[in-house]
Amino acid sequence: MGCVLIYFFGDSHTKGLGNQIADDYTHIPYSVRLAKLLNTDYVMLAELGLSLNESVDTLIKNLNKIQKDDLVIFQFQTLLNCRYRFDNSGQKFNWKEMDEVKNISLEDKNLILDFYTKFSSCISKEEVDKVYFLFDYLKSKGVKCKTLYWCNMDYYVDSEYNISIDDVKYIEMYCKNNVSNVPLFIKDEVGYDDNHLSNPMNEIIANEIYKKVL
Repeated sequence: MGCVLIYFFGDSHTKGLGNQIADDYTHIPYSVRLAKLLNTDYVMLAELGLSLNESVDTLIKNLNKIQKDDLVIFQFQTLLNCRYRFDNSGQKFNWKEMDEVKNISLEDKNLILDFYTKFSSCISKEEVDKVYFLFDYLKSKGVKCKTLYWCNMDYYVDSEYNISIDDVKYIEMYCKNNVSNVPLFIKDEVGYDDNHLSNPMNEIIANEIYKKVL
């Protein structure tokens, strides 16, 4: 497949971390590797920590810039992304919008998290539908569009635009269950405490996506 330009949308899995983890380690995501395989320039509109609704807004804002024979790859993530979560102990409530709220019991934390998880799932489905609607429009202009479901999330919508690898819907699940000859995460690759896919794993994903967009 020949494409003029690749537009990438998503979060840190698509943007990559560069040298943010350490000066002596450069994280190169599947996106950069894919562009190299396709010998095509790209526009990186993914950002670290970007939520799903913000990625959809970014797609809408750039819709008229995307031209015939371009390729659009949209990586799905959660609606709230990293805005709320527990640490490994389950005791520290790290919801960014509530950093200043003190003295919340663990029971209340769980209730809040359960509510927003369900809320996020419902709203995420609406945002996913928007992406497919916009892709239908882009397809009518001669643009090739593909989506990636990165993690195992509460929503999945079957679509002609989805990329699956060996019939596995989620990229990270494919890596965990089907690839054992390279380090899975950065922490497995170089020892830094980070759960983004390693450089060798990103290379594998780039090659698998390359087969799907030819």
